[in-house]
Amino acid sequence: MEKVPELPKLRTPDRDFIRLEVYGIYKTITELFGERGWQVIWRSGEVVFDELEKQLEFPKKDPLSVMKVLADYLSKAGYIPKIEFRMVGENMLQYDLYGASLLRPATLKLKAENCVLPHWSTVIMFAALKKLCNLKADTTEQPIFISEVHGRERWVLSPIKPKKKPQRRS
Repeated sequence: MEKVPELPKLRTPDRDFIRLEVYGIYKTITELFGERGWQVIWRSGEVVFDELEKQLEFPKKDPLSVMKVLADYLSKAGYIPKIEFRMVGENMLQYDLYGASLLRPATLKLKAENCVLPHWSTVIMFAALKKLCNLKADTTEQPIFISEVHGRERWVLSPIKPKKKPQRRS
């Protein structure tokens, strides 16, 4: 039996490498699918949330509670240091990200090239709102950068109407 050589300890991938990969992937999605590339992005959020739902506990199914569980996970996972949510009015959810520096250079470059964007947390959270709260979230405006380390999105929440079943003819 072949002896396996001792390998050096694997370290966390370099941020610049991750940014380069993200740029390459999202640029390619745009080149191959154009605006339809957004379907890939939104679907990826559903796939990721389906997996996260198996790992995380959601004791309450209201939007703020669900978002808090996901914000805590994303922070512990090292994606973003701090996330805050608050309701603005009756049906608008404000999402503040602090320290969103991991993907910012790639996102700015992709945005300048009119590409689909890596809104990882947003697509996961939209999927959670849909699945756990029966809510559709729509962005009211483009995400904005308040500062170098503070981004904000606002989402309008609305109930998902049940699809009407076709009536059977007798």
